[in-house]
Amino acid sequence: MKKVCVQIIAIFACLLTVCGIIGFVSGFLVSFGLYKAIPDSFEMPLGDLTGIAVDSEGNIYCGTPFYSRVQVYDIEGKFLYGKCFDSSGGAFKIKINENDQLEVMTYRGHKKLLFSKNGTLLNERSNVSTFKVGFENVNDKYCFDEKRNISYQITPILLPFPKSIHLLGAHIVKKDATGKETIIIKTPFYKWFFMGPFPGFLFIFIGTPVYSIILGKKIKIRLLFWNIAGRDK
Repeated sequence: MKKVCVQIIAIFACLLTVCGIIGFVSGFLVSFGLYKAIPDSFEMPLGDLTGIAVDSEGNIYCGTPFYSRVQVYDIEGKFLYGKCFDSSGGAFKIKINENDQLEVMTYRGHKKLLFSKNGTLLNERSNVSTFKVGFENVNDKYCFDEKRNISYQITPILLPFPKSIHLLGAHIVKKDATGKETIIIKTPFYKWFFMGPFPGFLFIFIGTPVYSIILGKKIKIRLLFWNIAGRDK
C-alpha cells in the first residue's frame, strides 16, 4: 500500500512539473513570436492580469503582459476576442479613449498602439518619447463603469497575499451598485493548470523537488539491491 501511495505521489509530482513547465515556457514563446500564430478567437489563460478597462457598451478589456495580449469580454463575462501584439515580453498599460478605442502603451520599445472597437489595429508607433502621456492616472487593477455604476477589480485567486504576486493566478471581480460582488471573468479550470507565470512556477517549485526526492530514493534502493546481488555472487 505504501509503495502504491509513493507511486501516485510521484506521478502527481511529475504531472505537476510538466504542467508548470508548459505554463511557464509558453508565455515566453508567445511573447517572443508565437503570438502571431494565435487566432483572435482563441481564449488564452489570463496569466498575470495587469490592466483593466471598460468601453461604452460595458465590454471589459483585460491586459495579460505575460502573453503580450489583451482579451475582451462582454458585460456578462463571455469571451469575445483577444489581440496579441509585440510588447517584447514586457509590461504595458491599457485604456479606452473618448472614441471608444483601445489604447496600449508598452514600456519596452516605448510603443503606442491604437485599436478600433472590433480589434483592428489602426496605428502603431515605436520609440515614442511621450509614450507615457495619457496613462499617468491609469489604474492597473481597478476600473469603474460610470454609466452602469459598476466597478471591476483584479483580485488574486484564494490567496489575498502577497498582492503583488498572484501565486494561484487572478480573476476579475464585479461589484454592482448594491455592493454585491461576483467573479465575472476567470480562466477555465482546464487552462488554469497550464497558466503562467503563476501558478506555473509554483507547480515547478513544488513538483520538481518532490519527484526528485522520490526518484532519488528509487535509485538508491536499486543501487543497494545491485550491491547486495553482487556480493551474493
